Amino acid sequence: MGPKILGAWLWLMMLDEQEVCLQALFENWAEKGGLWSAAASKNHGLFGVTEYKG
Repeated sequence: MGPKILGAWLWLMMLDEQEVCLQALFENWAEKGGLWSAAASKNHGLFGVTEYKG
């Protein structure tokens, strides 16, 4: 294989690996109720609720 073909093949292999990693991350976050809800509950406990009065 020439350098261009080898580079394209390696790039496609990296895309497949990225897809597997992203899918695993998504499933992990989904089990915990999602990334944002986990982060929100952590921050809510640390900082409390702030009321803004106009």
